[in-house]
Amino acid sequence: MPGLRSSAIASLVVLAACSASDVPPVAVSPVVVTPAAPATAPESPAASPTGGPGESPTAPGPIRIAGLPEQGVAIERDGGVDLVDFFGRRVAHLDGFTIFQSTDAPGNLVLARGSGFFLLEEFRRRLRPLASERAARRWQEADENHPDFPAPRSGGKPMTGHWRYSVSDPRYGDRFLAQWSGECEAPIAFFVDRDEGEVEPVTGEADPATAPESFALGWNKRGQAVLFLPQGECGAGARRPGVYLSRDAGEGHLLVGTPPGATARMWGTTVAG
Repeated sequence: MPGLRSSAIASLVVLAACSASDVPPVAVSPVVVTPAAPATAPESPAASPTGGPGESPTAPGPIRIAGLPEQGVAIERDGGVDLVDFFGRRVAHLDGFTIFQSTDAPGNLVLARGSGFFLLEEFRRRLRPLASERAARRWQEADENHPDFPAPRSGGKPMTGHWRYSVSDPRYGDRFLAQWSGECEAPIAFFVDRDEGEVEPVTGEADPATAPESFALGWNKRGQAVLFLPQGECGAGARRPGVYLSRDAGEGHLLVGTPPGATARMWGTTVAG
């Protein structure tokens, strides 16, 4: 991946012993089945809590996901969605599901299957059905805060584009993970230090115009920025596409690789702010 320091590049193989591909997939059609337990029928609608936004009294019951951690990354690939923890282990494969609005600002994780929509409730370890796409949008969409950071500079000039959102570092309040949308809406994630006035692409390039496409997914509880580096559509793509964990610009390691066309979104992140 362009811009990663040599020490960081060496660390990209850290998950060879615990790659998500080594974990057997968990089929979900129509319910979640885990390796530790046989398939079970979904809960009846009556057992589902009521009164929440978008709750449908006629929708099917929630889908349980055993062993779901409080934080992780959903990756859309292979005809479904993998739920991966921050050790790179696949918790479940949700066959036939897609990630709803995967490039929105960090917030809730909503999945879709056919004409149905489901909210991931990590603390209850389940997918809760929603009444409609409108309800899904209410849960999914987080306001883009359009931070007033200085624009990244290339060749001594401000780059064309705009800031979409930022999420503050849980360890340092004046440091942010921020999403930039450049020409052709090419996405680049940056670390921004408001005190020092530093604006650096997460992949560490001296000239951000040469940085590969990247998405700021949020922060995990270990204080690591969660990044998605896709193959690239408008701008340059990563040499090794996938989800990365990083503490500083140009330093990080590959959590899990992704194939062409994959999308990713974090669950359990801090809200944009």
